[in-house]
Amino acid sequence: MIQQDTTLLTIEQSEGFPAPNIPADNPITEARSQLGRKLFYDKLLSSDQTISCASCHSQGDVFSDVNQFSTGVGGAQGGRQGMAIFNLAWHNGGFFWDGRATTLREQAVGPIENPLEMNETLANVVSKLNNTSDYPTMFEAAFGDNSITSDRIGLALENFMLTIVSNDSKYDQYLAGNVTLTQSEERGRRLFFGIGQNNMNGPGGGGPQGTVNCAQCHGGANFDSPQYFNIGLDGDGNI
Repeated sequence: MIQQDTTLLTIEQSEGFPAPNIPADNPITEARSQLGRKLFYDKLLSSDQTISCASCHSQGDVFSDVNQFSTGVGGAQGGRQGMAIFNLAWHNGGFFWDGRATTLREQAVGPIENPLEMNETLANVVSKLNNTSDYPTMFEAAFGDNSITSDRIGLALENFMLTIVSNDSKYDQYLAGNVTLTQSEERGRRLFFGIGQNNMNGPGGGGPQGTVNCAQCHGGANFDSPQYFNIGLDGDGNI
């Protein structure tokens, strides 16, 4: 019998960030996050074993997809792009572009059964994982016994994704007072936050106060918003 590994992991975060939102029933542990990482990169989760979570959330592309529409099993084209999935420990709100999943664990298993993504069933995934030599042992270390369930798959994936963090950027260093922005970067910062725009000259500046204020929608420590907006890109131009 493998003893459950309850070693807790601490998420690295930049100075000034609020406390991360870690689910009380899914503390980040070494065993769970490692299991989640293995699942995240495993193509066994798809029906023909050609697609993994990482196929549409590539680490080399900031855990997102550079294509306009993500491609699933058999070349199926989805209707949306795979979103970037870093800093989810500070995300407030739903998941997917339309917020239809209320928890990260729910989001994590959704693509498995989507016919345009992994086109598999959770029952088949559980069966395939049970027939491997390593997954039962990893589930036992993560959860205390070797039972593999769809709920535990979601918990493990959630655990790993909560550890994907972007920190110590130049902007983080600027906020900490450790670096100075270039003239161009400072101008971009002022445009982004709508600071003194009436006094700006050149392309993109000089308009009425508030016309270039990205922070209205991209605010807070995570530069995001828990709200959903119709920005007129639904085909008929309606806002």
